[in-house]
Amino acid sequence: MKHVIAAALGTLVIFLTITVQAQVTTHPSTIRPLIHADVRITDEIDLDAHVIPTFNLMEPLNPYIFIGPNFKSLKGMFEISPLLGWNFGLDEPVFAVAFTLNVTDKFWTWADVEVQAPSWSGYYFVQLEYQFLPYIGVGAETEGFGAYNDTDSWSHGGGPNLIFNIGDHLGIDLALHVRDLEHQVGLQFVSRVHLTL
Repeated sequence: MKHVIAAALGTLVIFLTITVQAQVTTHPSTIRPLIHADVRITDEIDLDAHVIPTFNLMEPLNPYIFIGPNFKSLKGMFEISPLLGWNFGLDEPVFAVAFTLNVTDKFWTWADVEVQAPSWSGYYFVQLEYQFLPYIGVGAETEGFGAYNDTDSWSHGGGPNLIFNIGDHLGIDLALHVRDLEHQVGLQFVSRVHLTL
């Protein structure tokens, strides 16, 4: 419990320090809602669906939807999920693959790589977490987006995070990224709200 309190207080101190330091470059915060659902087909296969109403609630809606199987192996230690999606904002398909590695019941990692066509827009996300308690985890993450055919367009960021699980259906992720956005490095507060049906 001491570790949880120390991690929460440390993150709060970082957020407050950044707020006080006016000379620090900041990028607009993001609030991303995500809706998840899955249907168990067998012990090793689920059918997953994900809806992302928008990449950032501070901007106009740009919904994405994904569906695909989730294959589990090694008694759930490793999962891979090839997904087919649609970006309604660009009106084009999205191809994605997600990986999960459950090293222990408290330590896990998750990664996602996406590509859209014909725009060749791309996205990646990697997360490492240590679950102190069933309802709180602490870790680090990195995220990037841009166009595969224009390397100059990419924005990369990453930093520490806190994950809160509120029951079986609601989760809140809070992260502080150091982000390179339009060739300007700055801090960005990132939040995600997960609703699992």
